[in-house]
Amino acid sequence: MNAIFMNRQNEIPWNAVSAFLKHEADQQQKDAIADWLKESAENPALLREIASTWQLTRKTPDFYKPEEEIFWKKLTERIEKKRLRKVSFVRYYKWTAAAAVLIFIFLSGLWLGNRSLNHRSESTAYAEVVVPPGSRTQTILPDGSRVWLNSGATLRYPAKFGENTREVDASGECYFEVARDKKRRFIVHCTGLSVQVFGTTFNINENAGINETVVSLLEGNVQVVDHDEQLLASLLPGEQLIFSEGKSRVCEAKNIAALTSWINNTLVFDDQPIQDVISYLQGWYGIKIRTDTDLLQSKHRYTFKVKTESLREVLDMISVITPITYKIEGENVRISYKEKAGS
Repeated sequence: MNAIFMNRQNEIPWNAVSAFLKHEADQQQKDAIADWLKESAENPALLREIASTWQLTRKTPDFYKPEEEIFWKKLTERIEKKRLRKVSFVRYYKWTAAAAVLIFIFLSGLWLGNRSLNHRSESTAYAEVVVPPGSRTQTILPDGSRVWLNSGATLRYPAKFGENTREVDASGECYFEVARDKKRRFIVHCTGLSVQVFGTTFNINENAGINETVVSLLEGNVQVVDHDEQLLASLLPGEQLIFSEGKSRVCEAKNIAALTSWINNTLVFDDQPIQDVISYLQGWYGIKIRTDTDLLQSKHRYTFKVKTESLREVLDMISVITPITYKIEGENVRISYKEKAGS
């Protein structure tokens, strides 16, 4: 892989890519990038690596200068490390290395997807962060806002925010620390709703499996609206909005510190039912858990903390509270009541 990328070094339209990443490319440079992407199946992957390095460093790297050796050394070192990285069970409880997170950057008109920002213009460059199952990461947006992404989450945002608003698309669970800007509202678009703020801290958990989105406010204030711009709620710190099947309700977040503990690489359960425990463990370890219906309907509740423990250690901990047995086969896990283990 390293050799392939090295062989293609001289073919890269560096000036066009430089202008593209700095949001300064003219139409001729955009066309040059589009033509280059079509020349080889390896070129889109190479552009993603270049864009990833740009996104992670948030500065103009040395490859924009005529001397490209410094940047290329950094880039190929990252590629080689990624190639040598082996997937092991240990990865399930560690934050992913930044290079393991897929970061794409693309031009409107060159990329098509089934979920797009409704304010996209023809000349705007967008970045997308995609977090693999069992991993977590964080990124810094063009305005300095910070976003943490949990397992399986995605975030799409423009390389440069507009003059009047700052808008992003998010799915999965994301924690936002929004930089204050009284002139530009910050808007997060999710399935069925949008969250609007000027500067605050909040958590969005969009669970597609049960068709539910939970918005929890830690600091500041937020307005939650539906896609018809109808106000659903104005939240105060410590409150959360639960949106499901087109309906919403506001309640007090029981333990918001535990709710957002994942950003500190810790999973905290505070008197939570088995359904919640299983849902979070699946995302935390990047696995699929199958359980007995009776177990899912049980009234067992759990209070414990997960930091560096393996999945097996966590299941052993649960078995002390609940009479269960389990079987781990790769990324598939089966949990049963002990008396039903042979069924």
